[in-house]
Amino acid sequence: MPELPEVETIRRGLEKELKNAVIARFEVHDARLLSDQKVKNWRPQLMGQSLTHVHRVGKYLELILANRQRFFVHLRMTGQLLVLRPSDQAPVLWRMKITFTNGKIALFCRPAAFWGNLVVGAGCVRSITPTAWTGRAGSFTGCF
Repeated sequence: MPELPEVETIRRGLEKELKNAVIARFEVHDARLLSDQKVKNWRPQLMGQSLTHVHRVGKYLELILANRQRFFVHLRMTGQLLVLRPSDQAPVLWRMKITFTNGKIALFCRPAAFWGNLVVGAGCVRSITPTAWTGRAGSFTGCF
C-alpha cells in the first residue's frame, strides 16, 4: 500500500499532467469499482468536464471536476494511477480509463486480484472514514 509521500507524489503528477484537461471518454472494466448502471448514470455528467483540482485526503486522491463532481480513488495494495500520452503503450490489466480531449489518458490499474476503490459523487464530505464504506467496493454512503 502506498504511503502518504507516495500518494502525494501521485497527486502532484496528476495535477501537473491533467489540470484543466477535458474528459472525452470514461470507461470502467471492473464492476467492483462501479456497476454498469452507475457508469451509465455518471458518464453524461462527466463528459466535457475539466479536471480543476487534485487533492489528497489521507491516502485517498480526490479529483474535482468543473461541475463539482468528485472522484475519490484509493490505490489499495497493488493499484496504480497512470497518465499516458497517446503514443504510450497501455498496460493490459486496467480497470478504469479516462480519456481527455488533449489525448492524455488516466488509467487505474490493478495487476493483482485485490480490489480497489473508485468513488464518484457530488457533494461528498471531504473526511472519509472506514465507517462511511458500505462494504462493497465502489460504494460510498452519502454520495449517490
